[in-house]
Amino acid sequence: MKLSRRGALRAAGGLLAGGGLAGCVERRVTRRETNVESSTTWDLDPGAGEELDASAFEAYVEEMANVYGDSGVWGLVDPEAADFEAAYAQRLPIVRESSGQPGGDQPTLSPDEIDREDGHPILDAAVSMYGLGDSTYRYWLWAAVDVRNDTFPTDADATVLSTGVSVRDGTVTRAAAVARDGDATPTGNWDGGIATVDVPVDGGDTETVGRFPLYETTDSVGTAARTEADGHYVVEWSGGVDGVQSANGVCEVERSGEYDLGWSVGGGYRRVDRV
Repeated sequence: MKLSRRGALRAAGGLLAGGGLAGCVERRVTRRETNVESSTTWDLDPGAGEELDASAFEAYVEEMANVYGDSGVWGLVDPEAADFEAAYAQRLPIVRESSGQPGGDQPTLSPDEIDREDGHPILDAAVSMYGLGDSTYRYWLWAAVDVRNDTFPTDADATVLSTGVSVRDGTVTRAAAVARDGDATPTGNWDGGIATVDVPVDGGDTETVGRFPLYETTDSVGTAARTEADGHYVVEWSGGVDGVQSANGVCEVERSGEYDLGWSVGGGYRRVDRV
């Protein structure tokens, strides 16, 4: 059968269209978000073991300064000048419980037991105690979560961080407020300003005893506390930081005997995969 000119053009158009469709590959991108959080609590008293004396804690502080820079144990302030009593350090791998922990890593009061390059985010933390006189002690808290590529070779953001103490056989008398300082000018490699740690003092005023860096992707930073017998104090941060975020806090405790407390830390991250 002989095609007319119009029919031939229609047939050619159909072939071209068919060839065009055959050359197209449809790709669908699915966004999969994974959120992982880990936490742990240690019971601390003079018999707990792994206690750091003043020289061992000073060495630990120096090591963490090398790792975290301005986000180290003392943040942006000088070390506490009061009488050192005791300190503890810990390292927490942030992993999903159901998936097991790579290399058998478990939370530990001996941080060197966990290699920072084991392939999962790390939370480092310390609590140190100082005598102020009149049976009053200051507890200094620090924690930092690390999702840098050297530690966790995957694109991820740190999302939550917390550290706190619950006191036994003592009274939490003062709890520092932790808040973003709106007047601070960002410097260094952090862009969101500074958080201050402000302890209430007599007369209704406050004393700034701590400062640490924030990034502009911080959503919130603050505290929860019960200033009473067997009270507690917790510092909490949330946001989305693709490197390191730290937090500091301070509370004061009155006790007649040796320290006895629960020390808790927690952290989490978010990873987004496109499949």
